[in-house]
Amino acid sequence: MEIKFSKDNSVLEIKDNSLTSFGVIAFLIFVIFVNACIQIYMADSLNSRVIFWIFVLIVTAGGLYYLFSKKSFKKKFSLSEIDLITEKPIKKSYNGIIIKLKNGKTREIFGFSSQEELDGIKSQFIESGVHVDFK
Repeated sequence: MEIKFSKDNSVLEIKDNSLTSFGVIAFLIFVIFVNACIQIYMADSLNSRVIFWIFVLIVTAGGLYYLFSKKSFKKKFSLSEIDLITEKPIKKSYNGIIIKLKNGKTREIFGFSSQEELDGIKSQFIESGVHVDFK
């Protein structure tokens, strides 16, 4: 993972594999959604199995809505798009960073190799002038 901040054009660039992970998760949820639609369409009568597939359909539709409306997987952000940067505890020794955007979406950054790398990233964010909330 690599995070760069360009001071001359006020752009934050994040290089990680979140876009690949997002694509895999979205594809799998979509496949389950399509499968639920087919199962409901092919059903003969309303029984417990159809009710299960209706439940799966509703849950996957909610999951797809959440992925596409609440999460951001962009690689470049201008400082004007960023509302707040916070820290999220993941394990006892490592934390992640969450970037909250002004449009309501969030971008999560995880996978830091050491606490020193995370502290260096935090100092970059503080120097950039973005509103940060690190504990």
